[in-house]
Amino acid sequence: MKDGPEGDEIISQLKVVEVGTDDDCDTITNCVIEDPSPAPASAPQKRSTPIKMSPKNRIVLAALDCALAAHGEPAPPHLLNHIPPNTTVVKADLWQSFYLAGTASDGQNKETRKRAFRRVRDFLYGNEFLEIYNEMVWKADRTGYH
Repeated sequence: MKDGPEGDEIISQLKVVEVGTDDDCDTITNCVIEDPSPAPASAPQKRSTPIKMSPKNRIVLAALDCALAAHGEPAPPHLLNHIPPNTTVVKADLWQSFYLAGTASDGQNKETRKRAFRRVRDFLYGNEFLEIYNEMVWKADRTGYH
């Protein structure tokens, strides 16, 4: 710290997080600073104002439910330090293919539907409806939406 007390020590670590995909569907990542000390256990926090889900958001989330039901599997062992134990996951591209197949008759071309999917995926991830790590997706344990 430039202006802090001399001798103070701040311990942190960098965590790589997915922030989206580019036009070639390659993952875009960035780093965030994290406190490496474990957080104290506490009861889950409920949102003070529930998030209202648009029909498009519900369709994308339903596609994830379908993909998990049809092809969900336990998290790969090498990712268990990033994915909670006993979590059912599916590959992100499979989830997207479920969405694209389910919306094929809506009159929009495939590229428009892919862009819509990415926007909603980012909304759902940003509002903690789902988690994504290393191209694996799973539903977050979350309450407070309707």
